[in-house]
Amino acid sequence: MHWKKKMTYVFLGVMVCPISVLAQVYDLNPVVVTANREIMSEMETPASVQVIEKDKIESIGARNIYEAMRMVPGVYFNGWGAKGIDFGDHNTTLSVRGVDQGASVLLNGIPVAANNFTQLSSIDISSVERIEVVKGAAAVLYGPETMTGVINIITRNGNSSKPEVMLEGGWGSRGNKDFRINYSDNRFQVGYTKEYIGAYAPTTDVYYGWYTDTDVYGHRKSSTKENIYVSAKLSKAVSFLYNRFMSKPIWGETASDEAERLTHSYDDIYRVRGDHWLVMYDQNGIKGKAFYSDRTSNLYNRLWDGTGSSSDEDYKTKRYGFDLQKNWYMDERHRFIAGMMAEKEKYTELVGSHKGDRTQYALYGQYTVQVNDRYKNIFGLRYQYSSDQVKTYNEWIPQWQQLYSLSSDEVIYTNIGKSFILPRIYDYFYTVAAVDLKPECGWNYELGYKK
Repeated sequence: MHWKKKMTYVFLGVMVCPISVLAQVYDLNPVVVTANREIMSEMETPASVQVIEKDKIESIGARNIYEAMRMVPGVYFNGWGAKGIDFGDHNTTLSVRGVDQGASVLLNGIPVAANNFTQLSSIDISSVERIEVVKGAAAVLYGPETMTGVINIITRNGNSSKPEVMLEGGWGSRGNKDFRINYSDNRFQVGYTKEYIGAYAPTTDVYYGWYTDTDVYGHRKSSTKENIYVSAKLSKAVSFLYNRFMSKPIWGETASDEAERLTHSYDDIYRVRGDHWLVMYDQNGIKGKAFYSDRTSNLYNRLWDGTGSSSDEDYKTKRYGFDLQKNWYMDERHRFIAGMMAEKEKYTELVGSHKGDRTQYALYGQYTVQVNDRYKNIFGLRYQYSSDQVKTYNEWIPQWQQLYSLSSDEVIYTNIGKSFILPRIYDYFYTVAAVDLKPECGWNYELGYKK
């Protein structure tokens, strides 16, 4: 199915080298930056954490974020298309610890969701340096949609000691193939990926199709997915990331009766495209991020007799804002983090008349006190202001974490915090009692042990 030249060398090495080289080496205490917005080892972090490094991603042959995330217990993604391609408004389902859409996906610490949904196919696996998965309440530092945790995708950023070029291709049956090219040096990384997904039918058993009013089975036609990304270190303190994604999946239903296929079979042609822009500053304990993202989804429904129309669910979203954070290390036992964020989110139907927007502001702080060599407490608090076309929300979000070291390689911890999930902007358009919508709020109580 998939071929790489470098894989040949791996196979030969296994055949001729002593058996001892097959032993796997694991980093059991990796550095984590997501859980508490500062550099900590995993054993110092009072939360359930798993880090997936790029070497591990490459070793398992993951072709997209979905496949890489299969390694993480308690995390479940459901993408609607082959190779993780999303189907327009058929958004990715993310479940962490059994709660649907209860966690947020971040790109370098900035949320990438639109309408509370994340399309992971927008981020190419070739650009990923590591993925940090933090389970448990995280709303103090990252805001809404973090009731069960955050998944932070951290990209590569010109970290090669010398210029490198990577060219990779793969092909398989039914027209499946992909192509990747990447250049990196000590300041820049540029990459382009294009994937082809071949036609396949039937993709389902025969069932009754409500749209065509006859028995049908699902089919898939040739589809494509593209990613372009550029990252750069503009200076010692400033870095930049741009990511562009485009996809064109085609799925539909075929009438099981050949006599009805011309007028009772159809194709749904989805075109999804979007951008992520991110500028980051990090120096002298000050971290700042300014971001912009958009996503446009178009659906054209075409019967096999040639007639068709655009969908009234075509939409465009925009999300932009900034996050500013300051770290104070007062002494060896006391640390404090304070920050603020502001963002704007917009939703516009391209065929219909519905429009909506949401403005959010937040102030957050986190105080860490190392009581003694074994025991520490972390106290956090966030004030969140959100205003949309219907309502204004004010939320106070507290959190308390403790960590106690039993020995050099054993700890127990607690993580207690409040979290909330705001209504999606388009929920106001399709909910009868829209005026009664309010945030979902809940508490997370966690007691953990690490060894």
